[in-house]
Amino acid sequence: MERENLQDSFLTFLQKSKTEVKIYLTNGVQMKGTIMSFDPFVVLVESEDQKQSSMIYKAAISTIIRNEKYMPEKTDRNKQR
Repeated sequence: MERENLQDSFLTFLQKSKTEVKIYLTNGVQMKGTIMSFDPFVVLVESEDQKQSSMIYKAAISTIIRNEKYMPEKTDRNKQR
């Protein structure tokens, strides 16, 4: 049975729920917006005012924060703990 990737699960949840997030980059820059799409290397973020989109390399992302608590669904990995 394949394990679910926590990163993909979290990003998919944020994308589907259109939750506004704060993204902190490794250089200290903070961005706010909605995650529109992602792949193994980048995250596409639409700004709060929906006037611009930014493609951010995952390697440049330090932290992604949403205002509400995120509880991932039970996965095999969580059950083992």
